[in-house]
Parts: sequence; structure tokens; C-alpha cells
Amino acid sequence: RQPRELYHPDVAEAAELFGQGEGCYPARALWHGGDALGALVRLGLRTALSADAVLDAARALDALAAQSLEHADGGSARGNGASALDAGEVAAASVRARALALVAYVDARARSLLGDGGVGVGSASGAARTPLAAELARLRWMPVHCVPPAKAAHLPWPAPGRGGALAPVAAPAHCRPRRDAALVSATMRLAAVDVHSAELRALLRWDAPPPAEALVEQ
Repeated sequence: RQPRELYHPDVAEAAELFGQGEGCYPARALWHGGDALGALVRLGLRTALSADAVLDAARALDALAAQSLEHADGGSARGNGASALDAGEVAAASVRARALALVAYVDARARSLLGDGGVGVGSASGAARTPLAAELARLRWMPVHCVPPAKAAHLPWPAPGRGGALAPVAAPAHCRPRRDAALVSATMRLAAVDVHSAELRALLRWDAPPPAEALVEQ
């Protein structure tokens, strides 16, 4: 692989976000001694996660979400329900772990990555989003509950797909914080993580009430 496709070993988050382990980095033999890493940096080795890298990670999660549901549907159609469910659970756990890492990374760096989230912090104006925010808003990368959390066990829940599974991630437009469970538990997905930055909450539209149609359907 080309140096520009890899990360410096100091960028520990890359392994978590892309699920490749040490595959994100040059060979371990080059990590210590000499100037091998310095030479690779001069050739384009990445020394930080850029906004484009964040988008790449979100796109990968969106694709994996689709694949996990297709796998579950395919197993159900072939009559391999139990084995397909087991494989689907393993895949979902991997997707969820990567999604949690991505949210934590974006939340901690939201001001530099998102600015005002493209809509204005504390505003539900619907103003035009930045290109980064617009794409993050439509991709499935937010980790969500696949079974009701304890405090929402008595509430209605979305029906699973044909394969008996719900995707472990959802697009921001389709999820809400857990505090809204009583309002939208059956019509939207509940986020499995808390968000602390105002910028990311603005991107998620969590600074505005849930959509009226979701409230009516609930």
C-alpha cells in the first residue's frame, strides 16, 4: 500500500475507526529506530485523522450496516436462521464498537471538525449545512439500541427486518437521544451513546424537538 493510505503509529484512533488493527499502519518493523517513519511521512504517511478520514469511517459503517442486514436476510431466506443470527451478532458488535469510537472522536473534536454543525449551535433553523455535516447527516454511523434499554422496556419498539435484526447504526435524521424514548421509541432509533458537544448535537438536530410525524406515528 502507498504511504498516503496509511497512518503514523501515533494515530492510535485509526485502528479503532477503521477496524483494521495494525493494517492501518506501516509494518511494525519500521516503527522504531532509524528514520523509516520520517521518510514515510515525507512520502505522504498520514499523521492525523482529517475530516475526510472521518467521512471515510462513516461511509464504511454505512456500508457495513447494509451488509449486516443483507446477511441476516439472506440467512433467513435460506433457512439458516440460527447461524445467520450468530454471524450477524458478531458483525453488529464490530460495527457498534467502531461506531462508538467514531462518535467519541467526533464529539471530542466537534468544534474543529463541524464548526457549528452547519445549522448554528442552539438553532433549529435548518440553514444550509457544510459539506462534511451534510454527508454525516445522511450516513448510518450513530450507534443505536437494537433492543429496548431497561428504562424503555415497557415502550413500543421498531419491528425487525425480515432477518429478525435491526441495524446497529442509524443516520442522524433517524435517531434521537434516550431521553426522547417515550416520544419516539417505535418510530425512530434511540442512540446508544451520549453526546456532549453542542456542535455534534446541532448536527444531530438534538437541539430541536423530534419530527412531528414521528410523534404522531408513535
